[in-house]
Amino acid sequence: MFDGVDILVSNIKSAIKAISGAIVVFSSIAIAHGSTIDFEAGLAGSPIGGFYSGLGATFANASFQYNFGLAGSSGSQGLGDITDPVAPPYNPSPSSPIVITFSMPISFFSIVAMDVGADGARIDAYDSTIGGLLVDYDQLIGTGGGTDNFTTLGVSAPGIFRIEIYQPLNVLGIDDGMLFDQVTFAPVPEPAAVALFSLGVAAFGIRRHSKSKSH
Repeated sequence: MFDGVDILVSNIKSAIKAISGAIVVFSSIAIAHGSTIDFEAGLAGSPIGGFYSGLGATFANASFQYNFGLAGSSGSQGLGDITDPVAPPYNPSPSSPIVITFSMPISFFSIVAMDVGADGARIDAYDSTIGGLLVDYDQLIGTGGGTDNFTTLGVSAPGIFRIEIYQPLNVLGIDDGMLFDQVTFAPVPEPAAVALFSLGVAAFGIRRHSKSKSH
């Protein structure tokens, strides 16, 4: 009798372990579905750098900036480039773009561009953190100073590792400024994680099937 109870307890413990493992893997996959950055957590005027490295994103030539309540903003702050003595932090140019690199490949990226004027707003997606091939891009060219003109720019490709953000017609880097906000990106699901989850589910199914046949 006690042997039967011990076997039952052992089977229950094994089942709990299998389910727990599957839940952990499934949770990891769920987290990888997407991330959103609204730039509210940092100090206005400070560089972003690795502030969001926990989400797998590292910024270069980028800073937290007060957004002046611009149309399209999600809060009080947005994304600008780095302040320097010549240009304000609202003029990322083709030669000095805001750059975001990712620790794992992403398949989708979007960002809100605010006050898009005649210098436009553009995002380029590359398949490498340095160099690489341009795999997708999106842009909008506005008119005048672009007051209250905002849009969401988006790109998609199987393996994006770097995003460059800039005003495509801002040659001097000191023309009419703009800001960005609300970055959203979705990593490519890791095959190993998906395979591990599938294996865990299959193993649990086999165990249940074997137990049913034994009775």
